Parts: sequence; structure tokens; C-alpha cells
Amino acid sequence: QRGSFVFEPNQEDLKKLCEFRSMVEVDALRLAMLRNRARTLAAMKAAAERMQAAYEDGDRRRLASADDDFHDALLVNSDNPYLIKAYGLFSGKVAALRRHRPIAPSLGTANAEHFAIVAMLEDGDLQGALDLLGLHVRRMADRIEEGSLPRPAYAPNPRPIDLPAD
Repeated sequence: QRGSFVFEPNQEDLKKLCEFRSMVEVDALRLAMLRNRARTLAAMKAAAERMQAAYEDGDRRRLASADDDFHDALLVNSDNPYLIKAYGLFSGKVAALRRHRPIAPSLGTANAEHFAIVAMLEDGDLQGALDLLGLHVRRMADRIEEGSLPRPAYAPNPRPIDLPAD
């Protein structure tokens, strides 16, 4: 594919990618809740609902897109261009992994975690939501291993995040 690269991660690469992603996303969520709480919650909840519908329909493409939207919501709403840029370092790889994994039962669990994160945030339990988000992101490597990700995965280099218009 033109403009793409081959990403062939081993389990150790996946774990390190997820560690870095967890650090970026947890801090992004903290900032998003301070700066754009209502908009962040609305976007995350809508994405989780779209992901659930796609999961029930068995639509891997829509499922991956909604999963991207859930995580992008906290980055965009952090209002921190440096975090967004850091996320761009690996977002194409994450998107490729999402689009090439089979729809495993653990994806239902992953989306249940999305809903739990939103519920914690709505209830004012920011620390609980941050802890669960970190765990959720780090579990991606295990979910991919469980789903027997086909290799290689192709990804755009990098996947841009749509920023809201000023």
C-alpha cells in the first residue's frame, strides 16, 4: 500500500507500545476532564455506544473506528498540542492493530471498560477512571495475543487526529 508501512510487532513491542500509550492517555484524560469535561464525556460515551453497536453487528471496521474515536476524544479535549503530537507517534500503529485484529470476545470486555470509565467520570471518580484507563490500554497487548492478530498489519504513517475547529 502506498504511504503505508509494515508493522510487525512482537509481544514485547506491543507491551512497550501499550506502556507508552497508557502514560500519554492517562495524562490526556486528566487534562481533558479539567478543561473540557462535558465535551469529553459526551464524545467518549457516544464512541462507546457506536463501538457496542458495531460489536453486536460484527463490523470490525466500524468497531475500530469507534474505538479510535473513544481514545481520540480524550486527546483532543486535553487541549495540549504536545500530547496530541506524542500520540501521533504511535496512533497509526494502534489503528493498524485495531483494524487487523479479529473480533474476539475480549473486545466486548474492552468496550465494557469504556462504559465503566465513562460511568466513573460521571460519578466524579477521576482517579478510578484514570486507573482503569491505564489498565485498559496496557491490556491491549493481551487482547491482540488472544485474538491471534494476523501479521503483517499495515498502517498509515502517522494517523492524524481530527482537531476541533477553533
